[in-house]
Amino acid sequence: MPSLLEPLLIQAITARFRSLNVVAQGSAAPLPTLGQTPTRAMPAIGNSGVLRVVATSTASFPAPLTSTMPSAALVQAASRSPADLQTQAQVSDELSKYIAAIGHAIVVAHDNWRQRAALKGVLINGVTAMGGSVSGPLLSEMLIPFGPSQGLWGNAAAYTAAIGNGLASAWREWEQSVRVPGLMWYPSFAAVPAPQAPPVPNIPTPLSQLGSASGLLSSEYLSSVISAKLARQGPYSDPLFKSVADGFSKIVAAWMPTQMVANVLGRGPVPVFAPPYVPVGAVVGGSIIEVGPHFAT
Repeated sequence: MPSLLEPLLIQAITARFRSLNVVAQGSAAPLPTLGQTPTRAMPAIGNSGVLRVVATSTASFPAPLTSTMPSAALVQAASRSPADLQTQAQVSDELSKYIAAIGHAIVVAHDNWRQRAALKGVLINGVTAMGGSVSGPLLSEMLIPFGPSQGLWGNAAAYTAAIGNGLASAWREWEQSVRVPGLMWYPSFAAVPAPQAPPVPNIPTPLSQLGSASGLLSSEYLSSVISAKLARQGPYSDPLFKSVADGFSKIVAAWMPTQMVANVLGRGPVPVFAPPYVPVGAVVGGSIIEVGPHFAT
């Protein structure tokens, strides 16, 4: 491992969105899809505060759907009328395409982070390593360029930027909270037969065994940070952001026990080494070589 599992991430985002029971209301109209320039069909917020799809073009409608609500739809139909069911299908399709695309972009960005991130500032005394933090590229560096920029009735680029910048901000806060909690990473440093211990890799350890502020990656916190990155709410932005935050939080929580922290090279002085009277000694005030990747295996 381990990259984030893209199918599970998309499934988690989708399941959370569906659980919110969002209702699509209004007359059916042709909607733009990912990869196309938005047409003149656009959503609007009516006086009642609910989303309506307003058609300003004369494009013909597809054939009416049956009066059975699709069980896999992401949004609920306002009624069983053909027009409302058609709107439900179109909106669900648009959201599903966006979720699949943003899920892929999140995995790409996270994998880029894994291949480049490194621990910093870890202190070594004897066999024990402690302290430090993590430094890696911002998730937004890859997430926004690889994320969907068209679709969602002209809002895809803004939503992708909010998700990218929000996840990057929260992830950076989490990086800075990571600490090595006194782990016995360097057994050979207990008795080094030299004045200086050469670079030695740490004992590989699951990332979940490091300390961190886990609340920074909770769905509630992620959702609030993402929402704050959007200037104003748009169609389905609130449930979409909640769903992305929830899916990311769950998949990351499952990923951490599988991700090994490895190839952290430690080194340091051995002050008491004084042969022949003291032929070996422990490392005191050692440090790590702050060059990653430390999360790539």
